Amino acid sequence: MRVEIDVESDSGTHYRRACSKPIGFRSTAINPVEHMKKIRDTFPRVFDAAQIEQCVSTLRRLEEASSNDMTEFIDLLRGLEQPYP
Repeated sequence: MRVEIDVESDSGTHYRRACSKPIGFRSTAINPVEHMKKIRDTFPRVFDAAQIEQCVSTLRRLEEASSNDMTEFIDLLRGLEQPYP
């Protein structure tokens, strides 16, 4: 996988970056601490603090989560069908 992005700001400045192996993608290992940091860095774009904690809590105990827990989790994720704020 390779992702390239080229952005021009309102001021006319160009930014270009490329990434071949993002952390956590397929064969690129990610340890649990890095994974939690990645979640906490990206989730605030679409979730508030309480929703992030609900997601993290459910993900940490995914294998033991009840059907009610999973229903609530899926309902929370279903809210993502709306455009980003």
